[in-house]
Amino acid sequence: MKTISRKKSVVTGKANMEHLVTYEKFPVFIGCTDTPRAKDLLADMSFSICPDSGSIQLDRLIPLDVLYSEYHSEAIGGLWREHHEAFIAFFSKFAPKNVLEIGGSNCFMAERYLETAKDAVWTNVEPNPVASNNPRITVIPKLFDADFSMKGPIDAIIHSHVIEHMYDPDAFLRTVSGFLREGSLHVFSLPDLDTYLEKGYSNCVNFEHSIFLTEYFVDYFLTKNGFKIIKKKKFKGHSIFYATRKTTRQKPLPLVSKYKEYKRRFLTYVKNNRKIVVNINKKIKNKKGGVYLFGAHIFSQALLNSGLDAKRIRFVLDNSKIKQGKRLYGTGLLVQSPEILASEKSPIIILRVGAYKKEISDQIKKINLTAVFIE
Repeated sequence: MKTISRKKSVVTGKANMEHLVTYEKFPVFIGCTDTPRAKDLLADMSFSICPDSGSIQLDRLIPLDVLYSEYHSEAIGGLWREHHEAFIAFFSKFAPKNVLEIGGSNCFMAERYLETAKDAVWTNVEPNPVASNNPRITVIPKLFDADFSMKGPIDAIIHSHVIEHMYDPDAFLRTVSGFLREGSLHVFSLPDLDTYLEKGYSNCVNFEHSIFLTEYFVDYFLTKNGFKIIKKKKFKGHSIFYATRKTTRQKPLPLVSKYKEYKRRFLTYVKNNRKIVVNINKKIKNKKGGVYLFGAHIFSQALLNSGLDAKRIRFVLDNSKIKQGKRLYGTGLLVQSPEILASEKSPIIILRVGAYKKEISDQIKKINLTAVFIE
């Protein structure tokens, strides 16, 4: 596999990046597979920082056809449902009629919005889509990029947890702007990476989140590309909602370097996460009960890459039915439903799942009150 070199800052365009940390031989696919482990692809995940802006980003990128080779992001669970409902309520106030959604996955938001917006139509452009039976929803199985085109009017572009996956968010927003007329709506949600970093969430930066794309840089890129920010809303330390409009009268915000702050915070984040793995290994070393790792996703891959003792783990647990029975990519661990805990005495659950900890621990307690959690 040939990786893509990224030597220049995504903010300034200058090739004066300073190396911060490398995670060696990290799995390139965030998800599960039923292919032999020998076919898994691993690559060094190396992050650098731009001294002039403070932008933290990957040095080398994974080709998109490898990174998103399979459908793997269902966004299931109570917190995700709350997110979707809150985001739908957020953009519904603007009552868009002709919507283009980028990366709409299984069309959940489209179907929910169209239940009440009876005269609206929706187009979902998504590389690995799930089809919809709604006649007012058109699904286009493609990536949204500078080469993408479609017929018909658009008065709003909507996306949720997409921009942080873009290798060049500046170019992405320039493309979005090119699709819209003056005054048209651009509404989106993205992860609150500032909070993720502060709380040590291991899904903050990775091969898919290749830039530490904070609210500060999002505001900068938006104004640079002619979007006026109308409204923002933070959602439970999980996401930030933006409502913007295209305008030729918007001036770019001035850029002030976050270098010292972001470097200090990022290196502390790396150091603390490594300490957490050391502590977890100590806790599970002599435990007699079965040890399980929750989350067939980046959370578990990050722990294992940082040295979590995989030999002590029976299974990875996950609620996704499309993952159960498969193997967590880049590891030898199989995935099972949390229901297998029902008859076990005092199972030990390694639970490092970011903002989803409470809902998952509550779920497991309903299955087995004797479960012991290690964080």
